[in-house]
Amino acid sequence: MKKISLVVGILFLIAASFSSCKKEQVFSRHIFWFDKATSDSLTAAGATLLSSSPVDYKPGDDDRWWGRVDVDHWYASQPEFDPYGMLSVSIAIDKGETKNFGYDIRAMASSMSGVDIIQHMPMSQGTFEMGHATTTYTQLIWQ
Repeated sequence: MKKISLVVGILFLIAASFSSCKKEQVFSRHIFWFDKATSDSLTAAGATLLSSSPVDYKPGDDDRWWGRVDVDHWYASQPEFDPYGMLSVSIAIDKGETKNFGYDIRAMASSMSGVDIIQHMPMSQGTFEMGHATTTYTQLIWQ
């Protein structure tokens, strides 16, 4: 009986140690935002939408990279994360790691149907670094 209890106890400790080795999936975010002056400049240039994509995107990559937002969805100051109505990237990064990402933001003028893209206007390209469980920001400016 003692041997069975000892074996069960050892198996319990082994199982507990493996379950504590699981990596917790925590998302990091990068938010692109713009103010009213940029919104007004984009509108004056004929843009109706901003579109984002990663520079090094390959088919099958995570679709959370893609995003579109109306140019009239501006913020007076750096916003808190809002999953709706903003350009953002959300990705899981392991604890202790950092990753660099390239991005391409384009202003678009579209028809009333919202389907036909009339013109793409390069707005911003660059890179940003994200770490585990962080939120970083880039303010977009159109001049």
